Amino acid sequence: MIRKAETADKSALGRIYCEAWKEAYKDLLPKEYLANLNEELCTPKTNNLQNYFVAETENIVAGLINYGVSRDNANEKTGEIRAIYILPQFWRKGLGKTLFRTAQGEMKKQGYTSAYLWVLEQNERAVKFYEKMQMRRTKEKRTVNLNGTLLTEIKFECDL
Repeated sequence: MIRKAETADKSALGRIYCEAWKEAYKDLLPKEYLANLNEELCTPKTNNLQNYFVAETENIVAGLINYGVSRDNANEKTGEIRAIYILPQFWRKGLGKTLFRTAQGEMKKQGYTSAYLWVLEQNERAVKFYEKMQMRRTKEKRTVNLNGTLLTEIKFECDL
């Protein structure tokens, strides 16, 4: 079941972020950085979860997606998918696809005409997922600094 996130879901969101990061990025990010992640650090600091959806399965909040207006584009009609994470034990069960399609539908209802996201270039699993979701890889890249480690992100986009 996909539903809007509620304030009561905040600790579950923190758990999802933490566990998904530790597994998805174990070969991409510094080990000491991942070792220091915990649920509290990963829990959203805001109570405004209006642009979060969660996937619930087996009575567990197992996945999340967060989207909103573009943070690096002045165009109000461009949306950004900011995060999509699933607890590792629920990977490859269709939750990511369902969350992704839900967010796209919501963005379209809210008047966005296109959307984009950034993904680590080396994150092959995520790159394949976004390609499967018919996102187009652009030529745009950016470098992010994660505690002194420089990482390259690539941009994907789609029309809504």
